[in-house]
Order: sequence, then structure tokens, then C-alpha cells
Amino acid sequence: MRSINFLTFLVWQEQHQITLNVGEMTVMMQYFFQGWNCRGPAKYKDMMLDIATEEIGHIEMLATTMAYLLDNAPLEQKEAAVKDPIMQGVMGGMKAEDIIMSSMNPQHATVSGGGALPADSTGYPWNGRYVSALTETI
Repeated sequence: MRSINFLTFLVWQEQHQITLNVGEMTVMMQYFFQGWNCRGPAKYKDMMLDIATEEIGHIEMLATTMAYLLDNAPLEQKEAAVKDPIMQGVMGGMKAEDIIMSSMNPQHATVSGGGALPADSTGYPWNGRYVSALTETI
């Protein structure tokens, strides 16, 4: 099994926090739908929508942190990244097994321009099945 460096681990953790089934995107959408579906007093609807808006800020902080980690990596890690199978794959092709076994989510390099994605750390996209639209508060 290939070991991963600490920076890669941090980016992986940030990506996971955004899109797990109990991650920030799910919590945000849960509060939005609970607010939109609220039939009670307006103050409860407003509270749910305010909390959902706050959750957008959490996603922004995580995505910004990921971009910072990826952009401001130490020079020796950037030089090592050029030798990484993912970067070699982006720059000139490689075997699928090498991409799969690499320490980095290839979509960070090929799809998101080195930023956050609406997917978990393995590339599985976040989906609306994580959201319960019940009007009961979480």
C-alpha cells in the first residue's frame, strides 16, 4: 500500500468534511428544505434558513482551505507532485491502476482545477439522497 503525505491527508479530510452523508453540504440542504417546508411560525422558518446560510459559510471555509493547501504547498512537495502518477497522467497518460492507487484524488487535478469538489474524498458525488426534507428540526 502506498503511503500518503500529510498535505494529501489534510486535503482528503477537507474534501470528506464537505460531502459525507453527514457533511456540510448535507446539513446545509437539510436546513434549507426544513426551512422551505416549515408550516409553523415564521420565526422557525427564518431560523432554519439562517442556519442553512451559515452552513454555506462552512463549505466556503473548507473549500478555501483546500485551495490554500493545494496552492501553497512547500516547494519540495510541488516538485514531488510532478513525479506523482496523477500529475504524470494529466500531463501525458498512464495506466488506470496507477491513477487508482495514487495518493491523490485525480479529480482535484483534472476536474476542479486544484480545488474542492461536490464529491467525497474518493470521488463519489454528493447527492440529494442524503437530505431528509422532514419539517422536524434536526
